[in-house]
Amino acid sequence: MSIPEEASSEKTAQQEPILDTATDTPEYYHLFKIIMVGDYNVGKTSLLLRFVDDTFSENSITTLGVDFKCRTIEINGRKVMLQMWDTAGEEKFGTLQSRYYEGTHGVIAIIDLTNEQSLENILKWGEEFDRHRLDATSVVIVGNKCDLIHERVIAAETIQKFVESAGVKYIETSAKNSINVEQVFQAIATEIMSTLQQAEAPPESKPVETPTPVKQNYDYLCKLIVVGDAGVGKSSILSRFADNTFDESYLATIGVDFKISKIERNGITIKLQIWDTAGQERFRTIMSSHYRGAQGFIIVYDVTNAQSFENIKAWLDSIDRNANENAKKLLVGNKCDLTSNRVVDQTAVQKFADSLHIPYVEVSAKSSANIEQAFEIMGNEFMSTLPLTLGQQWESKTVKNTASATKEPNYLLKLVIIGDSAVGKSSLLSRYANNTFNESFIPTIGIDFACRTIQVDGKTTKISFWDTAGQEQFRTITNNYYRGADAIILMFDVTDRPSFENIKMWLQNIEQHASTSVKKLLIGNKCDLVSRRVIDHDAIKELAELSGLSYMETSAKNAINVEQAISSFASEILATKTNPLPRLVSSIVQTSPANQKSENKSFVSTKSDNSEYDYLLKILLIGDSGVGKSALLLRFADDTFSEAFLTTIGVDFKIRTIDYHGKKVKLQIWDTAGQERFRIITSNAYYRGSHGFIVVYDITSLESFQKIEMWFNLIKENANQNVKKLLVGNKRDLTSQRIVDYAKGKELADSLNTPYVETSAKNSTNVQQLFMDMIGELLPSV
Repeated sequence: MSIPEEASSEKTAQQEPILDTATDTPEYYHLFKIIMVGDYNVGKTSLLLRFVDDTFSENSITTLGVDFKCRTIEINGRKVMLQMWDTAGEEKFGTLQSRYYEGTHGVIAIIDLTNEQSLENILKWGEEFDRHRLDATSVVIVGNKCDLIHERVIAAETIQKFVESAGVKYIETSAKNSINVEQVFQAIATEIMSTLQQAEAPPESKPVETPTPVKQNYDYLCKLIVVGDAGVGKSSILSRFADNTFDESYLATIGVDFKISKIERNGITIKLQIWDTAGQERFRTIMSSHYRGAQGFIIVYDVTNAQSFENIKAWLDSIDRNANENAKKLLVGNKCDLTSNRVVDQTAVQKFADSLHIPYVEVSAKSSANIEQAFEIMGNEFMSTLPLTLGQQWESKTVKNTASATKEPNYLLKLVIIGDSAVGKSSLLSRYANNTFNESFIPTIGIDFACRTIQVDGKTTKISFWDTAGQEQFRTITNNYYRGADAIILMFDVTDRPSFENIKMWLQNIEQHASTSVKKLLIGNKCDLVSRRVIDHDAIKELAELSGLSYMETSAKNAINVEQAISSFASEILATKTNPLPRLVSSIVQTSPANQKSENKSFVSTKSDNSEYDYLLKILLIGDSGVGKSALLLRFADDTFSEAFLTTIGVDFKIRTIDYHGKKVKLQIWDTAGQERFRIITSNAYYRGSHGFIVVYDITSLESFQKIEMWFNLIKENANQNVKKLLVGNKRDLTSQRIVDYAKGKELADSLNTPYVETSAKNSTNVQQLFMDMIGELLPSV
């Protein structure tokens, strides 16, 4: 669904781009989370790979639990980052899969045109959406494998009938032949964007909605939703009012449609954006996503259809549940011209409307009876919400981009939160990072991650929070995340004795896996549940003193002590840190066109006031997981090597100052996570401001080599335009396992106009030279 040109030009204060404040400068206006669902082997992963990487494999690779990829596209001139979640289709992963519905903006439901059962099973996904209350979700249904004409068993007519009844958009694709794949993701993103652009405020906050004043050829812009069962005549009423037309044939609304019209009330011009929604019950919860930001609702029933009137209560409940509480409502009985077919008594309806304090009018879209009057009533209702000083024009306020104003941090802290499942770790993090709280319990799977930049004792401090899974089956995974942690919060639930008793076990984990200097804080959560408390203060005090822990009690639900606990803990951590992050003073190299030789490039001196170094360079190590980025960094910074493979989660970094032609050069080297699930975090937050990128692949892994161009594209999308790049083939000591020969690596590097070197972190071969080469690229005239 796309917004008509006239409507899309409207830009009110609430319609400003949603900015990702987790990063210092957002590279996109919106981040949309899209879930891909459907039966096993319908082609979810194939569609995703075709869209993101433009690749296709004939082999079926089962998705275990969930996987995801990201890609940035443009919608209506705005950059949109799509975060696409590829879910497992097998039934045994159903309970795991439901955990990922949280925060979903859109759903792509996929069927296999060669498998009739996959269409029948789409209904269960509709039930899933209802069960997980995906009210703010747009949906597109996809029929995949349209290239398999002879194997096709689902007729186009069957699907068309189904999607019309569902009221959603439908597209046929072939991941293999790349047919309509781009269109699917463009369609779902456009659907989500159109919803967000009309949203005036989140439904849960439910502020008083007033029509938005704009300096145009009207005074106020109002969003009006027309709802009711399928076939009651919503579209006919809208066509009669906006275009003065009527069509006898019945055409079901697919998803949502809308028109623009103006009304005059007391010298005030109100521009109406009137949304006509699908009435089919099966996807009613999906359509309710369009309720957000509406100032008014027209609820329509058919006077010749008793069931449509009986369902009015359900429509009103849906509005109350999803819309702003002060939205105006009008009850409309359509088809009043069909007197001989009438089954709903007018007097009974009027009594019902009066009991709810809702205006009521009967209309006929066919004969145009009372259509104008109905919208005049809504106009009067809107007028009652306007300010007393109607002549005063309100200026649309521009949303200030607080992210761009954020200073580069003086300190970066890694803070890990651990404790039993359900003690409230995620809730505490959500409250602190986003000031939100969710009553429902959604277990963390493996790890989750959030950032917040704060001022601590006058120092700008960026805290990376790691929210770990408390379930026992994930404990061996979460142990790996202790590496590099500056501090650890141990949490228990004051209403749950086992969670308190298990603190000793969590302390043993820290002792085994974390640094001996790591700071620790004990938190007892849910202190608001006084009547259910089972852990007394004396027992907690005894444990804290024996373990040498500071202790605080919090309530994530009521926001008690959450801010204070983390702020005071951050202050305690910083008190032990003597070296802040080096400041990146300015760009190191003023670059010239790529076809010029480096020696002809002019040099900009950035000598710092700090006498410890002459130049400061920020260098990022990127590449697939397992290629040896951390091993290269450890060899260069500490001259150490470990055979054990510990995955980097998010980002890590080290500092080393070296002498280069008589100048002291301080290198700030960032080691980023190679796994796809952390790619969006690392590429958005850490590429900015980098002077150079070392892109690493493993010469024994063809896949890591084949993804080099993808990594170069990420640099192009997220980093400064003229950053320096260097390609590295690591593990050259494994000669018998080599798959990518030197010539191939050099050929790729030449095609990318990038220097190439092969290294062995294990044997220290060329590691020192690698970083010296990068400095040479960045400081050619030194």
